Amino acid sequence: MKILFFAGTPRQFRTTLIGYFYSLCNEKNAEVILLKDDNNDLDKETKNALTRKDLFPNLVAVVPSSCYKNYIAEAIVVPSDMHSFVEMEMLRWAKKKGMQTMAIQATLYDKAKTVSDYIDWENSKRMLMPLVKIRKYLGHFWMYVVKPLIRKEKPFWGKSSFILHKGQSGMRDADYQVVWDEWQRDILLTDGVSEEKLRIENHPIKSHFKIFDEAYFQYLKKETKKSVLLVIPSEFVTDGKHYELWGKTIDFFYANNWQVFLKPHPDTTNFLFPYSQFAIDSEEPIDKYIYLSDLVIGLPPALSTSLYIADLMGKKTIAYDPFKEWRGDFLKGRGNIIYINNESDLTKYGY
Repeated sequence: MKILFFAGTPRQFRTTLIGYFYSLCNEKNAEVILLKDDNNDLDKETKNALTRKDLFPNLVAVVPSSCYKNYIAEAIVVPSDMHSFVEMEMLRWAKKKGMQTMAIQATLYDKAKTVSDYIDWENSKRMLMPLVKIRKYLGHFWMYVVKPLIRKEKPFWGKSSFILHKGQSGMRDADYQVVWDEWQRDILLTDGVSEEKLRIENHPIKSHFKIFDEAYFQYLKKETKKSVLLVIPSEFVTDGKHYELWGKTIDFFYANNWQVFLKPHPDTTNFLFPYSQFAIDSEEPIDKYIYLSDLVIGLPPALSTSLYIADLMGKKTIAYDPFKEWRGDFLKGRGNIIYINNESDLTKYGY
């Protein structure tokens, strides 16, 4: 069976999708072609892993995603059927060619209405709410209507929109939508994804740890001193009180002789406080720092998929919500993640 597999962003592929890709490449009689993002190259470690026939015996080729129409297959796999123009375009073409189509979860989902209201609220701190709404609808119109018309294609009508944060992946051209667990399935069901489309497959860090270990972890050496990874959310959802709290948290662990890894969100462009000596480059893969750490803390608001992954890797993982803010309890009760909403409880883990 010939399969096209779109890698999505290099970050998505490395931390999650490579596990599903590994599984497909080890299926008997499979022939798998990896479509890599034209604009973002895969990292060196991932490229090296992909050359290993012991790991990917049925990998036929790695080609730019813009070449997808040169390959006819029985099936195509993408991270989402709504998040990017190229994914929607690929799936529309695949359906016309009679291919089976599948979207595989690459990041945590929350209820679409919650995300939409939350992002509007955050944007309203920077511009008037009517302008927030206008900008959002113009963005949707450009991506789903104008852009395809420019390319002499039909608009992407439908009930889901990544720009409007309406609906979910699985509501467009994906025949099947893979999710990691029942919690995530229920969110998609609530938002209108057909139950017949949904399939639960464990996150591959749990079901196929071997590929992550072989590709990324086996060469890493842990320090003898304890290490903590502090996961910083996007600047988009933070302000002065957050920066102050982050500084206090860094100072506390450093004073107690912890090695501190400070991981900014990839969207972060500036550090507004003087802790750059602890900072990892925002584009650095977070998975290796999860592996090297004894403790992983999601600084508020703790919304990162990396916390979910850290918990699956068996790391002591904390979702820190001292301000009891909107969506701050998003990961409360998930797996073995420890939800803490006051400073004194957090300090218990630092001695």
